[in-house]
Amino acid sequence: MKTSEIIDAVFDVKTNGELNEISEAIRDARKGIALRSRHNWFVGQEVNVIERSRTTRGTITKVNRTRCVVKLEYGSLSKSYNVPMTMLEAR
Repeated sequence: MKTSEIIDAVFDVKTNGELNEISEAIRDARKGIALRSRHNWFVGQEVNVIERSRTTRGTITKVNRTRCVVKLEYGSLSKSYNVPMTMLEAR
């Protein structure tokens, strides 16, 4: 099934209960993706954090179940953030 067909089907939904079921399924699918990709990440790995409007370079300092702690550097300033694995891309 194509993504456009799925989107069209979502707009055909008539009740809030059905939309809640769809959002739960999407949430579960995202967790599954994160759990499967968990084995691809390791401490010290350099990554790109993909955000909506930009990409930021960082280094993984800790790998959790669905998120990684990533040290991001903004010029001379560096700060650590909890980042979902789905937002990470290996460099």
